[in-house]
Amino acid sequence: GYVVVAGWVSPSHDSYLLPKAEHLGTIGLSAEFRVEVARRAVASHPWVDVGGWEVAQPGSWSDYPEVCEALCGALESERPGISVFYACGADHAEKCGLYGGLSECAGVVVVPRKGAQPGPEVPANHVFVAEEAQGELAAVSSTRVREALANRDREYISLAISEEVGALLLSPSSEELAAFASDFALLGVESVPPPPCGPEGGSHHRETVRLLHLSDTHGLHWEIEEKFGRLPAVDILVHTGDFTRMG
Repeated sequence: GYVVVAGWVSPSHDSYLLPKAEHLGTIGLSAEFRVEVARRAVASHPWVDVGGWEVAQPGSWSDYPEVCEALCGALESERPGISVFYACGADHAEKCGLYGGLSECAGVVVVPRKGAQPGPEVPANHVFVAEEAQGELAAVSSTRVREALANRDREYISLAISEEVGALLLSPSSEELAAFASDFALLGVESVPPPPCGPEGGSHHRETVRLLHLSDTHGLHWEIEEKFGRLPAVDILVHTGDFTRMG
């Protein structure tokens, strides 16, 4: 068996991510900003860190096999004998033929989404399949994170990534806003949010009140988020009828 001693998150190079984001019709944040987000996401983790090698490469982007090879080389010089594994989703593993193995120096760990059907493990090729995530973590996806950003849903961002990331993305300080001005502009955050309302926040002024309107739920309240995604954080929930199964 293997004992996990360390792990690295490696944000993608700008020359790979920005054209892809444009093709998908979504925003493309800078490498520097994404590295900062990643560092805050894993800040409290005991053995996961962020690698900046990939984003710092001059010229074009390095594909994931090259990133793994670079990590193998760096570890071999510092800690000979450590095995490297590339963690990816089941769809990526299937698309890229990774059940046949990755390289001589690196294996693969396939991490399936809930309900996915990954291929079988191939220990001879150093290919292993992790158990699928359970509970709230199983419902986390990049699509829902993008929706939460659009809805200013700090609660979901904090749950899906971390409280530190939720604070950075939706409630940045003036220093953070200045350091990553172009990225915050893409996120639609162009000023430091006002302090909370009430005595603790020292202000009773508020620019907006957020409303959520529901109707015709017919007693199926526990199934709403399961079927339609997490509801946004709001100030007032308005329900306009047909609350029970009979009306």
